[in-house]
Amino acid sequence: MISPHRAALFIAVLGVLLCIALGSVYFHSSYFEPDTVSYLFQAKILAHGKLALPAPPEYGFSSSPHINILRGKWYSKYPFGNALMLTPGVLIGAPWFIPALVMGAALFLLYRIVEETYGSKIALLAAVLGLISPTTLGMGSTWFSEPVSRFYLALYLLGLIRTWKGGGPGWPLLSGFALGYAFNTRPIPAVAFGMAGAVLTLDWLIRSGDRAVQIKKMGIFLIPFALMLLVCFAWNTYFTGDPFKFTHNAAQPYDKIGFGKRSEGYDPDLEHAFVFTSKWAWERVWRHTLPCISFNALGWGYYRPDLLREGHSLWITLRALPLLLPLFLMLLPLVHPSRNRYDLLFLMFLLFNLAFYFFFYFEGSTWGITPVNARYYNETTLLGILPLVARGMFLVWGWLRRFRHPRLVRSLVTVALALLMFNTVSTYVLIAGPYQNWGEVYQKLPRLVKQENLHHAVVFIPNHRGAPIGDYPFQGLEQADIVYFKLGPSRMWRLTKSDWRQVYDQYFQGRNAYMYKDGRLQRSPREVPDKDR
Repeated sequence: MISPHRAALFIAVLGVLLCIALGSVYFHSSYFEPDTVSYLFQAKILAHGKLALPAPPEYGFSSSPHINILRGKWYSKYPFGNALMLTPGVLIGAPWFIPALVMGAALFLLYRIVEETYGSKIALLAAVLGLISPTTLGMGSTWFSEPVSRFYLALYLLGLIRTWKGGGPGWPLLSGFALGYAFNTRPIPAVAFGMAGAVLTLDWLIRSGDRAVQIKKMGIFLIPFALMLLVCFAWNTYFTGDPFKFTHNAAQPYDKIGFGKRSEGYDPDLEHAFVFTSKWAWERVWRHTLPCISFNALGWGYYRPDLLREGHSLWITLRALPLLLPLFLMLLPLVHPSRNRYDLLFLMFLLFNLAFYFFFYFEGSTWGITPVNARYYNETTLLGILPLVARGMFLVWGWLRRFRHPRLVRSLVTVALALLMFNTVSTYVLIAGPYQNWGEVYQKLPRLVKQENLHHAVVFIPNHRGAPIGDYPFQGLEQADIVYFKLGPSRMWRLTKSDWRQVYDQYFQGRNAYMYKDGRLQRSPREVPDKDR
């Protein structure tokens, strides 16, 4: 019989392969929206041995609204963690491999974490749940920062648990470094996990029989963690001039935590900006956040942003009912007599994450159904919710086994699991539509350029804040084969040029010129209709 460890390794490898397959089907193994463009842009910069590139002469040259042009530098607004991990993939021409690889590693680490806390049987079930979870595969097929973040948070958590259990000094070293790297990837989940770990560590120290040794281990943990914080401050200083001013909102000051007027944009229209209130923050937790998290955890039930409003049919209500199952199973261990400190730890991941994102104005679950729309809780789902769900399932199974007629019980459980699995598959089909049609400019235009075999060309993109990544700025403007340029006017994004001929005469004379509009490439200047000139 195959050992649990080998089974977990097989699950991890299968997860890698499934992520690669889904990434190919959903996204053609490429970026598909502004965040993933920004990460790839920074990875390409790092692959060239630089931290930033000189600012372009026009904002129209920039591929994403999440790329900063500030203080003469051109770089991603996000922390460096994900881009740095993507860099080896860029160097070998396969950035799509990195998210899939770290996803598989996170699955195996999930098994190890749950094995340490609940035993090998529940650990193997948790790994299986992680394998089928849209949160896991659906995000592992993207170039978002979540796959990298959850990998390092899993390392941190395993290292912390092994430290509590008397492991050698290598474990706190690994744990501290991993939490620090996670902070340089996605700061808010890292703080949430760090605070949850700190609460349990304090309890562990109080209960410890050899407090001096344990305090020494925590001192070892703090060394690499502090070094990674210093790297973060150095990064901020290089780009913003202030170690405590993060690049995330350095160029877009109203894209930040807190209540009040909130908006993206280099020069946002504050008169029409969204006013973020605590009332709305409370309401969206139960109306959007928790249902979307539950839906994406295992694909059970049905979710859409207007789900908890009046006027739904009985069929929609019945389809949505399984959303309650993951929440019930997650909470069951906490009210069961067998509850332990790890149950509380996994729950705290969710509670702290909810608490911190309560103060952030943007919430993807308010406008979509995919794992991307629940991405702020991606790490919490994989490393906190699914372990609790797995333990809850074992508790339910133990209760069901006491019933008479065990064959009938097994048959009913088999049917229920088959229906839930069918629900999971249908959820993957449901999210495929939005995934494959997320960003036309990013998903369709590069393929059109390749199909048309364009060379020494500029492609103008009117009325859009994004563009594919071309050969410029990684090659000089004169040497670049394909260059993309966004046309305005858009004051928010500083796209001041709306006449493509003016831009062409200024930067692109001698190139073949094209206009991308209505999903088609049109030849410029002779073949662009007069109304577009």
